[in-house]
Amino acid sequence: MPKKEKKSSDSKASSKATAKAAKKDKAAKSAEKQRDKKAKKHNDDDEEDLEAILEQFQRDTQENTQVTEEILQNPPSRRANGTLTPDPSNAHLWLIGGDYYDGHRLHTYHNVYRFDPAKGDSGEWREYKSKNAPAPRSAHQTVFTAQGGGKLWLFGGEFAGHSTFYHFSDFWCFDITTKEWDRIDTKIRPSARSGHRMTVFKNLIILFGGFHDTGVRTTYLDDLWVFSMDDFKWRKIDLSPLERKPCPRSGFSLLSCPEQNEVVVYGGFCKTYEKGKRPVAKSLDDCYALKITNDENNITSFKWDRRKKVGYVPSLRSGATMTYWPAKSMGVLFGGVSDIDDSEESLQSIFHNDLFGYNLPGGGKWQSLNLRKPKKAGAKKKSAKKKAAKAAKATAQDDSDNHPDGSESEDEEGTGANIDTDADTDDPQKTTPMPRYNAMLAILRNTLYIFGGIFEQGTQEFTLDDMHSLALDKLDRFKCIQECHVVGIEDEQDDDDDEDDEDDEGSENEGDDDEQVNGEEVQEKLQIHDTTASDAPSENTHTEDESLPQPGETLRQFFERTKDMWVEAASRKMPEANAKELRGVAFTLAEDKYEEHKPILREIEAMIRDSGAEPIAAKAQQQPGATSRNRR
Repeated sequence: MPKKEKKSSDSKASSKATAKAAKKDKAAKSAEKQRDKKAKKHNDDDEEDLEAILEQFQRDTQENTQVTEEILQNPPSRRANGTLTPDPSNAHLWLIGGDYYDGHRLHTYHNVYRFDPAKGDSGEWREYKSKNAPAPRSAHQTVFTAQGGGKLWLFGGEFAGHSTFYHFSDFWCFDITTKEWDRIDTKIRPSARSGHRMTVFKNLIILFGGFHDTGVRTTYLDDLWVFSMDDFKWRKIDLSPLERKPCPRSGFSLLSCPEQNEVVVYGGFCKTYEKGKRPVAKSLDDCYALKITNDENNITSFKWDRRKKVGYVPSLRSGATMTYWPAKSMGVLFGGVSDIDDSEESLQSIFHNDLFGYNLPGGGKWQSLNLRKPKKAGAKKKSAKKKAAKAAKATAQDDSDNHPDGSESEDEEGTGANIDTDADTDDPQKTTPMPRYNAMLAILRNTLYIFGGIFEQGTQEFTLDDMHSLALDKLDRFKCIQECHVVGIEDEQDDDDDEDDEDDEGSENEGDDDEQVNGEEVQEKLQIHDTTASDAPSENTHTEDESLPQPGETLRQFFERTKDMWVEAASRKMPEANAKELRGVAFTLAEDKYEEHKPILREIEAMIRDSGAEPIAAKAQQQPGATSRNRR
């Protein structure tokens, strides 16, 4: 009996231990289940947070990359120092950036326009906007490549704010298919600059020259860079200092000639500095070819070779623009300005509107591209009659006794004069655009397009907005796509002419041609009138742009610059108010305008900041002439 009791006691203890272990295991499983449940809930929350973050990122990305497209009722505003780039694949022109000086301040643009010349007589302009885009700029460069539906590549440029000047070193790619910008960030790239030039050579983008303005002096550059579209990397080309190469310069022409495996540099502008002397502006007319070759190991080499001046060479000038005509392997040059600096006190500027061609192959040769007069019906018969008239005139001179008054000869001469007069009415030279420099040029399918530019008269600078085209394969006459509207400009030329007439009746033909550049023709084409309120202000008017705050400008600075405008507006609202009350109301009006445009200012300032541009103290706007900011 005792043994059975002991066995029963052990069985109960074992059963209790098993139950306890089972209970403990159950509790552990329950705890693990709770932990799994909590972990699952936490993971679900994390997934929800992550999804929310991704959704917000997608919304922000979509907002930044969203592109708006607008068909413009009016052409782009007047400007110079922008880029007009042809897209031969789609037969469009792309206008990006530029600037306009209204006599008070500089307006800098970041618009992206597309021009379709096939839409109507005047073509069609469209504008594309997106938040992810380059900051406003001028004196930049843009080139086109056809890969992937077409792309535009933009580098550098400058922006002048109220008190700060910026040079850019950012590099952007614009997809013509999607109309989206993509910034290309590379560790190695060219320094910030303006006035440089770029061109496309096979799979390379070639960049040369330009300038960097520190606010104290302008440094001109002669460095050579290539960007490979294979590996998306910039590379600086270091050449031997003993090799001949172009001197530092800006505002030159850079054309690619892949058939000859070379890139051509022509002309430009620079300043030379000597201690104790004022800077000397220098226009350049030399020409260099950059030979680009690959050896058996596919290593690319570069070598400069100076070209001789051959043919009908343009006169020395700066601000001339040359663009490439692929069908003829020719560069086409238009306009420019020649500054004749006789002394520190006298400066004469001659503005050009002539047209030249530069044949790139075979060492290069210049030619003048003159417009051709149209051939008239029956021209051969008229020519025969003219020859007969000349013969009759010679006979009449031999028999002068029968015609003492020379009446027969005069009639025949009159016939010849009538022929000349008829020809003059169809003179294609009358269709030539007015003289200018820093115009934007592009060639699309044998047609040359000219847009904008700058013309100076005395101490006034006119930024132009006209657009013209010329069929280069015909050279018959220019077509005016957009007329020039120069508004709010005082005409002093007529007063000078009146004084000359009083002094000497014949002085009109004896005056200095350099002082009155293309006088009457320029005055006719300027079309000076005062009908568009959005253009340059006259002495007693203010434009809408003038009343807008500028990037980097504080409210106090904005009010001090525009207070006359706001006081005038306040006096119209409160004609009985005293001076102190008017100033208070004027400040309130200025503050409202400033707050209204603050988001736009912040956006522009952010674009400039994101571009990595280094601020430089802005200099006062210089007068037109050889020292003008546009002669850089």
